[in-house]
Amino acid sequence: MDDDLRLRRLSLEDALERTDRIIDLFASSLTGRLGVDGVTRDFSDTAMKIMGLKKEVFESDSSKRLRREVLEKSLRREEDPVVNMTLDRLASYVGTCKRCPLSGGRRAVVFGGGEAANPVLMVVGGAPGPDDAASGVPFSGPAGEFLDAWLRAISLSRGKNVYLCNAVKCCPPADGGSSMKNLLENSASEAFSSCAPFLRQQISLVKPRAILALGKNALEALVGKNISNFSEKRGKFFFYDMAYPVIATWHPEVVLKDLSLKRAVWEDLQHLAKFLGLDVLKASSRKGQNTPHSGSGATAGASFRAASVDAPPPGSSSLGR
Repeated sequence: MDDDLRLRRLSLEDALERTDRIIDLFASSLTGRLGVDGVTRDFSDTAMKIMGLKKEVFESDSSKRLRREVLEKSLRREEDPVVNMTLDRLASYVGTCKRCPLSGGRRAVVFGGGEAANPVLMVVGGAPGPDDAASGVPFSGPAGEFLDAWLRAISLSRGKNVYLCNAVKCCPPADGGSSMKNLLENSASEAFSSCAPFLRQQISLVKPRAILALGKNALEALVGKNISNFSEKRGKFFFYDMAYPVIATWHPEVVLKDLSLKRAVWEDLQHLAKFLGLDVLKASSRKGQNTPHSGSGATAGASFRAASVDAPPPGSSSLGR
């Protein structure tokens, strides 16, 4: 099955599951007697008609084929050894992974970090960068400090209630050439597909209340389909495996290079905070948090709203972002 057909089937699966839930909710709400404008009416016949239509759709040949494919996909997942691993065991396994060409010359494996026990939020990026490779910690360096400021602005912290990782776990060699670069700039590449079971198991073990996808590749890795216009999809909610709400915004490294995107990111963060019931810090509460990045490798700007934050120093990479 070609990639385009596979993605369309996944989208159809997602749409059918959502529709099924809506029909169930609608039918159950109509069952029995309901009061409308002071008059009690019996909507049970309407409910039965809805359930009858649902049965017709469910028993159609196309629906049966789709369910078989979903079952086969689930069985393939269960065959992967990572589905029975703990987080620590998974990290060790990923450290010796040979599933894609990145393993041949990777600088480092950056598995994940932060609060792994039912965090409020899980942050997912595309792939680790040079700063991450040097520290072994996802979202390090100027972009990481910028992200920390974003999280503080909505009352979150990577050391308290946030888990962070990337869809791809390996950082390629500095001289990897165009082939390595392509592996990280395309979410349909072998690097992303090889790491997909790792990300899936991380999410199932960590069990976040919501997921923040940073950048186009991260969102595509989570929703399993191509995102043609990321600027139109950011700030909207998707679902990962029909269980975890996902919202996307720009990657902090991209924002550091184009500060005009900060307003859009702030809108997305406020949307996320409202969904999670988090307090949003006022601008006055964030004053004094800013340490402007000098461009010489000193400390990066920590205030999300501050316009004085400069771009990252030379050598910083935005691969897979």
